[in-house]
Amino acid sequence: FAFSAPVQPASAGPLPDPKDRLKEYKSIQRARLLTSEGRSAEANALLETVASQDPQFYVIPFLQGENFAQAHRWDEAERSYRTCLKLNPSFEQAIMGLANLYLDNGRDAAQAKPWLDLAVHQNPHNYAAYYALGVLARSARNDQAAYRYFLKAVEENPDYAYSQQELGITLVDFKRYQESLGPLGRAESLGQEDPRLEQYFGTALANAGRSKDAVGHYKKALKLKPDFAEARLSLALTYLNLGDRPGATREFQTLC
Repeated sequence: FAFSAPVQPASAGPLPDPKDRLKEYKSIQRARLLTSEGRSAEANALLETVASQDPQFYVIPFLQGENFAQAHRWDEAERSYRTCLKLNPSFEQAIMGLANLYLDNGRDAAQAKPWLDLAVHQNPHNYAAYYALGVLARSARNDQAAYRYFLKAVEENPDYAYSQQELGITLVDFKRYQESLGPLGRAESLGQEDPRLEQYFGTALANAGRSKDAVGHYKKALKLKPDFAEARLSLALTYLNLGDRPGATREFQTLC
């Protein structure tokens, strides 16, 4: 990520010596290396040393928040992200970090929405925020809003497989089967491996009159998740529609 030191007003006195700032950056890089090695406690101790020397450097609490989140220390992560945002209210990574904190750890996910709204207000091209807003809208059973968010996420970044997948799934739910094939196929081509993707892909194909093609996707879903009852039932019914009674009987028996 990119960051810079906060601007210091002239009234605050002389600017820091660039050589001192270089030491800070080297310490930050060392801390990030420690984090990548799973040594987050050591990384945070090093960051705390840097923070004591430059308490206005907003990147430090952000990195600490990332480390705390990685260690599932949610309360400390939240405090660190908020400390960062007090120092730099427009720092997009901290805004998204706080939103993801609410989304990912079992807290009230609704708390994430104002932060995601802020993220897209500051950066209208933030595809990850649009995707997350789509997930929230779907969980609130607002499928039309979810569709708009997923579509916007895809427009901003066509190579983000999760957005393509969820846009396709939403279109299947709307029974817009032929239209759903594009994003579902794009998600798969981007390397997405998800039994839900394959189940919905098969459903879209079967309803678009391509039952033979649907069989392969149901089988992929079951390879990824052998106990996926919905995919098993869909495969059995598709075999039945294709006139393959032995195949349908086998899948029905497995399902039972």
